Amino acid sequence: MMVAEHGQRRRHKGVVSHVHGGELPAGSLLKIDEGLYVADIRLCALQAAEDLEFVELIEYFYEICGAYSLDGAEGRGYRERLPLTSVSDLSSYFDQMAGVRGIRKASRALRYVRDGSRSPMETALVMMLTLPRADGGLGIRDVVMDHRIEVSGHVRDMTGRRYFVTDIYIRKVRLAIEYHGSEHERAARGVADEERENALRAMGHQVIVVRRGAFFSRLSFLRFMEAIRKRVGIRPSSLDPGFAKRQERLRRFVLRRVL
Repeated sequence: MMVAEHGQRRRHKGVVSHVHGGELPAGSLLKIDEGLYVADIRLCALQAAEDLEFVELIEYFYEICGAYSLDGAEGRGYRERLPLTSVSDLSSYFDQMAGVRGIRKASRALRYVRDGSRSPMETALVMMLTLPRADGGLGIRDVVMDHRIEVSGHVRDMTGRRYFVTDIYIRKVRLAIEYHGSEHERAARGVADEERENALRAMGHQVIVVRRGAFFSRLSFLRFMEAIRKRVGIRPSSLDPGFAKRQERLRRFVLRRVL
């Protein structure tokens, strides 16, 4: 519960009062009944910075900017839904909340977040790429999700598609990274995937495919990350001796719900 002054705080079981005496940007509170308001998702995101660890906060931002919510639906542990907000909306909101408690941490965490994740595993994968090396990521900045690539005329005889949307794309090196979950194991889907990958390569894009099982095998995962590192041009000498341990710690964190 949020109140304007310390004297307005109340003690109720299961309720914690937070004091905020400054002005809130328009839309921060949503009215659900007379005299009763709830925090907008952007305000929730800022408040989360006070309670979550840095990497947890980044993961939470991915989830609210992504097209899924965590639950047990359909046995997958998540269900599809529209994004609750976006990186640009959060950035604009945080700019208006300068000086507020938790804002520096929230703003820093947002640097490593991308719009467009469609599953917890996609979030896990892109976090391994974008997070700073101090936290076990590769620190790659030029990463986008749900990147649209138009099909060039000279390869249109290879596919019936006019464009492809890649799961993850590193623009600097024209590298498409595709995550293949269990739904890609069907024969028909496999043919479509092969057509897509061949067309992308014919247009000059690099393609790396990571399957769900590779994340759960430490050796397979290391090989995949090594392939990314080489394609992006990250020299081994730029990684300090403790990086491997931090990378493994981060891998276990992003997979903690399914390991």
